[in-house]
Amino acid sequence: MSKYNLHRLGWKNFENLCGHIMQNVLGSTYTPFSEGKDGGRDGFFEGSGNLDDENLSLSGKFVFQCKFTSKTDHLITQNDLKQEIPKVKRLVEYNEIDHYIIFTNYKLTAGNHLKIENSFMDIEGLQSCLVLGNDWIEMTLDGNKNLRKLVPRLYGIGDLSEILDERVYQQSLGVVEELKENVSTFVITKSYREAIEAVNHSRFVMLLGQPASGKTAIATNIAMTSIIEDQLTDTFILENPTQFKQHWNPHNPNRLFWFDDVFGATNLDHSLVSEWQRTFPKLRAAINKGAKVIFTSRDYIFNEARNIFKENSFPLLFNSQVVINVEELSLNEKQQILYNHVKSGDLAKKTKGSLKPYLNDLSKRSDFSPELSRRLGNRLFHKKLMIDKKELSQFFSNPSGFFEEVINNLDNDKQAAMILILIHNNQLTSPVREDHLDNVFVDAFNISLSSIKEALDTLKNSLVKLNVVSKHKYWSLYHPSMLDSLHIILSKKEEMLELYVMTVDIDTLVRDTTFKEESDKIFIPYNLWHEVTKRILSANKKLNNHNNITRYLLREATDDYLRWLWESEHTILEALVSEPSYHQFSVIYTYEFAFRLQELGLLKDNWIKSLKIDIQDIAVLDRDLSFMKNKFIMSLIDEETKNEIIDVLISKGTDYFYEEFDHIKSNLDNELKPEEVEEDFENWFFTANYLVDVIEDTSYESIADDFRILVETAENELEDIKEDHSVSDNYISNANEVYDEIEHNMKDDIFSDVDK
Repeated sequence: MSKYNLHRLGWKNFENLCGHIMQNVLGSTYTPFSEGKDGGRDGFFEGSGNLDDENLSLSGKFVFQCKFTSKTDHLITQNDLKQEIPKVKRLVEYNEIDHYIIFTNYKLTAGNHLKIENSFMDIEGLQSCLVLGNDWIEMTLDGNKNLRKLVPRLYGIGDLSEILDERVYQQSLGVVEELKENVSTFVITKSYREAIEAVNHSRFVMLLGQPASGKTAIATNIAMTSIIEDQLTDTFILENPTQFKQHWNPHNPNRLFWFDDVFGATNLDHSLVSEWQRTFPKLRAAINKGAKVIFTSRDYIFNEARNIFKENSFPLLFNSQVVINVEELSLNEKQQILYNHVKSGDLAKKTKGSLKPYLNDLSKRSDFSPELSRRLGNRLFHKKLMIDKKELSQFFSNPSGFFEEVINNLDNDKQAAMILILIHNNQLTSPVREDHLDNVFVDAFNISLSSIKEALDTLKNSLVKLNVVSKHKYWSLYHPSMLDSLHIILSKKEEMLELYVMTVDIDTLVRDTTFKEESDKIFIPYNLWHEVTKRILSANKKLNNHNNITRYLLREATDDYLRWLWESEHTILEALVSEPSYHQFSVIYTYEFAFRLQELGLLKDNWIKSLKIDIQDIAVLDRDLSFMKNKFIMSLIDEETKNEIIDVLISKGTDYFYEEFDHIKSNLDNELKPEEVEEDFENWFFTANYLVDVIEDTSYESIADDFRILVETAENELEDIKEDHSVSDNYISNANEVYDEIEHNMKDDIFSDVDK
């Protein structure tokens, strides 16, 4: 059995591999050719080089020919090459070719090796003929990790226990086995080469794109090459910043961290954004010390998140060299992606043959995507698919509609398994236990634990997949784009939607649902308002939920729902506006929500009174007048309240203010950059300077000098603090790999052997 299983590459990928080998062995002057006027040659080189295992140096003009077979242990013979002899004669006669080199993954014996070479050496003027077989190619791959990085599919189709160092294989077995499925169909694209360059140079890459555009596939292959070739056995596929902090070790910095859908899978997850804002300093430090980090995100989610972040919090997010849009695919790349998925898919040979006439046109579609190519190669998506031009066109143009039909045709157990995954926020812990099955869920589907487990195993690698994240296993939908489709299906199925609302965790409910009809989120109709309100009532007791629910009602509730809520459960509104969850002006939505209620005439006088008291308490406790820059807060208080706050702060004196300065200083993160340090003191200086200006015009003029001296002293101390944090970012390149694209023109239809 071949270590790399080259017979599974397909003829096109085999040619590309040979081209990469020759560019590595002979240099960049090796040139790939197409069929046609260059008949009989797949590549050309002029110069000198060593090509055989006897280290024989050859010089002159070389022509290279690739001979591929998809059959294992198939012996190449003179008969397989007899049609090439007249072509080579013409090349020698008209192009003065000196050497003819044959690459092949056919089985090659010493006897037929010599017979083939001798049959070509009868051509007058030809100095040499070499047949470089499967063993030579594998030996060359063994000796050059950069070559293997250029064709990461080899990790997916090859025998990893043979390719990997034994220690690396054992240490990373769980992660590698999970990634292998994705790698086996991967195609090197321009985006992948840019991503590799970003990771090697800056140790960070952000992969952007629409759903199903190939972000995860690129990240998978970067992770796989890092494990196998760079021996980064500490490779972590993580979900959130908390997990990163758990696994980051400054004493063992050479690690890779990958966060898929880093700011949310289908919608922006504000809790993740807040958590990342607090974690970015540590992430920067990790990158500086040698860690590699991969982020993926849908482009619209990333754009929304980036509007929240300040550029200096994590500059790499604003660097066009490491933020890569993966959607731009050449026709050649699309064809190879589609070929790999259909060729490697579990379709019957007859079905692949029926698809073959349509594949070339499908690869040219503007709505082409790698994920839809994967689905086309999976038999589960063919149960109701008619293979004709119209149906295949709809398969690509209306994936949500087609996916809905697939789901509707699943039996009860399989539908239940997918809904259970959705209820568990697309992270259903494995093995599934009884406590994962809510009584409401069991009654709705009339299903048992064993039936769920069986359904998950049946759907594995088609509609669902088993993930390993930080040694924790969980089931998810196979691709995040399926979440969008499942949301649409839920919105149309009233009973299923009610089950979802009643059982999904509150964080997912407030992230993925809305009361607004014109939205990509799951729409909550009027008849489910009461169920949602019950969930909000029970969840609002927790501190973090309080702020999330306030934001949810502020952004996703319609005016009609808020009026209905005021009439039916106004205690929720009172709790949200009267009891802010965080005593900081900068991190709460309470005041904006209160302003909205005030505009609707739903804000009671006693609620406003409570808000004023809370604003006063925060301002005095935090020595913070930044609320004066917030239009929502200023709409809730009068001039008298504002002046009362100022008077109290001035009366507290300078020592009271310096205590807060010292408190901020002692709580600074060591990894902050100087400009970030300045931001932490921004509100303190705003308040202190504002009071200096006010004092000069009031009865407190006698202490004006004390406050001016306080500000000057604090400014000098801040400069010293910033100096201590003046450590520049060092994104050091550790790479000297050159990733040149080998772009062959098609000498044949790439799909010619897709059903072989």
